[in-house]
Amino acid sequence: MASERLLLSIDVKAQTSGDGSPNKLSGFLSYQTSSSTNELCFYLPYNDKDYGRDTIKRSRFRFQHSLSSRLLYKGGKTKLSIPGRVRSEFLQPYLLKVVTPANETVKIGFESSVPRLTDSHDQQWLYDGFYPKPLAFCPKISVPSQYYTFREKTEIAANITIPRPWQLILPLGKHSKDRSASFSIKSKDLVFGAGKDLKSVELSVDSIKLKILYYSDDFLKLIPTIEKSLRHQIQWYGPFPFTGLTIIESLHLERSSIAGLVAINRPRQSFLRSLQLNWLNWSHWVTVLAIAKQWQGAAIDLKNPDDRWLLQGIAEFTTLDTLKHIEDRYNIFNSAEHGYTMLSFNYRELHDIGATILYREEPSTTLTSKQFETLTPLVNQHPMLSLRNAAALRYLKHQVGTKPLAKFMRLYTQGSIGRNTTPRRFIQALSQEESKGGFGLEQPVKHLTEWWTKKGWPNYQLDEFSAQKIANDQWRVSVHASQLGELDFPVTATIVDENKNSKIFPLTPTDDGHRLTETLNSKPTSVTIDQVRATYDSNRYNNSSKFPDIHFFPGSSNSLTDDGYTVVWVPYPYRRPGRPWSLVLHTGLFRYLNSSLIGSVQTEFDQRQSSSFFLQQQFYMPKYRLNLLLITDQNIYGSRKIEAGINYGPLFSIGPHIKLGAAVRRRRVVGKKESVHQTGSFNSQIIPRAEKSLLDYQIKGEHEFSLNQADSRFRYERRYLISSIFVSMPYGFDVMSRLFRGELTGSGDIPYELLFHPEDVSEALLRLDVSGLLRSRKLYSIGNNLYAPLSVPFLKNSFFLSRRTKAIGYYDFGRAIDQETTYRAAGLGVSLPFGGDITGVGTLALSKLSLLVTLYSAVNREVSREPRVLFTIGGEF
Repeated sequence: MASERLLLSIDVKAQTSGDGSPNKLSGFLSYQTSSSTNELCFYLPYNDKDYGRDTIKRSRFRFQHSLSSRLLYKGGKTKLSIPGRVRSEFLQPYLLKVVTPANETVKIGFESSVPRLTDSHDQQWLYDGFYPKPLAFCPKISVPSQYYTFREKTEIAANITIPRPWQLILPLGKHSKDRSASFSIKSKDLVFGAGKDLKSVELSVDSIKLKILYYSDDFLKLIPTIEKSLRHQIQWYGPFPFTGLTIIESLHLERSSIAGLVAINRPRQSFLRSLQLNWLNWSHWVTVLAIAKQWQGAAIDLKNPDDRWLLQGIAEFTTLDTLKHIEDRYNIFNSAEHGYTMLSFNYRELHDIGATILYREEPSTTLTSKQFETLTPLVNQHPMLSLRNAAALRYLKHQVGTKPLAKFMRLYTQGSIGRNTTPRRFIQALSQEESKGGFGLEQPVKHLTEWWTKKGWPNYQLDEFSAQKIANDQWRVSVHASQLGELDFPVTATIVDENKNSKIFPLTPTDDGHRLTETLNSKPTSVTIDQVRATYDSNRYNNSSKFPDIHFFPGSSNSLTDDGYTVVWVPYPYRRPGRPWSLVLHTGLFRYLNSSLIGSVQTEFDQRQSSSFFLQQQFYMPKYRLNLLLITDQNIYGSRKIEAGINYGPLFSIGPHIKLGAAVRRRRVVGKKESVHQTGSFNSQIIPRAEKSLLDYQIKGEHEFSLNQADSRFRYERRYLISSIFVSMPYGFDVMSRLFRGELTGSGDIPYELLFHPEDVSEALLRLDVSGLLRSRKLYSIGNNLYAPLSVPFLKNSFFLSRRTKAIGYYDFGRAIDQETTYRAAGLGVSLPFGGDITGVGTLALSKLSLLVTLYSAVNREVSREPRVLFTIGGEF
């Protein structure tokens, strides 16, 4: 039956609660079994209790099987009933197996509650995944539900009824003026919506029926982008896969890849809503990508969810190409309507920043094995993994040309609609097109295979640029470039002459790199490798004969270019335990994302006018998994150091991130010349490789030792270990525990500033907020935080993220072993994430304001209950 088309009939009615908002769905799903099989497995929907909380953590209710003739499963208030003559059994939660006689009509009744947002506008809902979905085959009990394979050939005939005064939101560009509608869709998903006070616009784009449902008139500014995007992406993918398209201005972030329906979420904050739609082109970027996913995701599905990078990468690639052809939307700033560009940042640069982050954090990442099977499970994949495939297709387009590649993409896409595709199928289709001579050369499969199966990225370096005058006022130019990265592909050189004219030449691959020898009619002044950015390069600072530019932001910066420096600066207040209020000025000299120089200066407002500073230069070398650091800093207590260090990691391509490091330091105490000495250190760090749904942890430690062993003044070894664990609990409660253990051993007059301070935020972090505490040679501390949901009466359009606001209760315990001193602290506080809604992304916290009040402090038997306030922006508490 898996190869036969399955016809489902779904009749559903929506009901409302006492306040008039959607509350419950009830209906029937029916189908007729074929003569060849009488067994069918369904994936059961569930209601997510965390729906609407601005978090990626998810918890699912378990399903239960009753002993009566009715089958019950629970997901909130969800119920499923099956006629008594139908035999059924559970293989595991979320799975239903139905066995019936051949040619039998099966009718399944269901009820599904509607998840409620804590601060919902109650003006709009999308019903997604509310009915049992048929699987291609019944999986084994050990197969996780995220790896279920849905049926390829499924057609749904739906009859939808909603109560008044709600409007019916339908996919496929359909519209119903009544509160009920019937329609058919060839998809595994049935999605519809209900809304109030929605305005609508209907139009046609090359025979595609398009319906726009919106609240704000500014949303209509997306229409030209929608029209241009549809026409351009049809050139890449072929005919639109559905009979029509509905685009809605959604009040909430909805999932993408819904057949015949694109939901663009509307930020709650009026300022961010105006910024993203009127002053930025971000909403246009999101819309173009969502339209691409109508093919790559809604019409074409994956056989294995681990292969998500394949379709996402294709959609990202065509989105980049589409936006290049919509010139007034290619840059993030909307200069078309406002006449100027405050800062230049285009979609290609967004791609390259994402690829740089991926390369830096996962330097050994490869997409597939040589058999084209994805190597990294979905739960462990880097969120930007798909950009590697997008970069590969971008390079492929540069090599074979737009028309041949677009022809192939149309054939592949149209042949995959309604199917579950795989990377192997994509390579096989590419090989067939190559064997027919469709590209005019035999390199596409070879190059794409290298992008997928090899680690690293291209990294070109300009080694030689020379110009020699010859007869008849001509100049002979020589260019030599080498490849420092793992991927070596043909590359171009752009030569600029004294008349500001530029010309692009291909470099010839040789045994010792890439070379060019050319004769020009005017004097060349500069050369740049791959100036058109056809290929991602992991370091463009060595690609040109010109020195990189330097800009300031805010200030003179008009581009976040990847071959120039940008200086940024930000001031903010701060208060550590036991210290007065201070003002911090944070600044950085960023070399794109490959390396950076960052620093900060802090001044405390008290009688002593204490100050601290920090300056760090990083050099990332992802090819070798190395990070080089140069650091000079002085803490608020007067301890100063200059450090040169190196970190190696991650050690392994699977499992947690494990990093090892070593450093040499020159230490001194301000005002004490005799305290100058040198030390060496070893350090390690362990963090999860991927985001965990319920558990997060971090372990780091360091062992530092003095190098001047012949110096009779002092000798010492300083070591510490910090481990933290964060556990997400039901109903929005979270627990965090932090353990610190530090020990300093040695002899002589060891500088007092090297001992462990009980309230040091970077180490012991005991939040007593007591001044004058002595330092210790042996100190341990245990900090415990309980986070609870907190309803704060912020306006819905404020920048404080009310659904992520937490109340904090904390208790700290520590002991200075060498002094036999015990420390205790307890208090309350609040964690206020500060940010806003981002279209297509969801709610993003830009910073976290932590405000704590210490209510109890005890040093041995000396107890203080005087309330003291602690404050930070970075969330260190």
